[in-house]
Amino acid sequence: MKKFSSDHLLSNTLKNIGYQLASSAIQIIMLSLVARIFGPEGNGQYGLAMLLPLLLTTILNLGISPANIYFINSQQLSLSEAWKSTLKLYIILSISGLCIGYSIITYTEVIFSGVPKNLLYLSLLVFPISLLNSFISGFFQATKNFKTLNQITFITPVMTFSFFFSLSGLRFERYQMAYPFRFYLHTHHFSFCL
Repeated sequence: MKKFSSDHLLSNTLKNIGYQLASSAIQIIMLSLVARIFGPEGNGQYGLAMLLPLLLTTILNLGISPANIYFINSQQLSLSEAWKSTLKLYIILSISGLCIGYSIITYTEVIFSGVPKNLLYLSLLVFPISLLNSFISGFFQATKNFKTLNQITFITPVMTFSFFFSLSGLRFERYQMAYPFRFYLHTHHFSFCL
């Protein structure tokens, strides 16, 4: 494990804040493009469709990343032990979350009324990737690999924005709202490969 002085801590914190601000700015631009291309109704459908996987990720991450950071840094667990446990939990939580999400989409009409079910099912595929992303980021924090953590945090919205922007000149129909979800899925997958 690397030892950090207060100068390194300040430097890493400022870099992290910079990456987060840049990432947020790109995501705001992306949302503006979605709103402009799909209009108010399509933008609302996009927002509602993304709500389910992001809510599942928030609830089902169960604080595993902060726990990994603590246990790895206090040397109560080795990196490989933490990874094995996290991977097992990830598989269980992913399957559970997909089943919960599928049940919510299939059996409740009130929550997502007006949003095409195909779009909701497609958006549900974002959940396992987002969950894995939250778990992996904890390992980069625990090993103090902030450079890689910041790059992964930054590259996903940049790639999503780039792919979406490259196709934004095309005329989209309502059924083509799935494109932002596909971009989101592909860019998350690609960022893990890096």
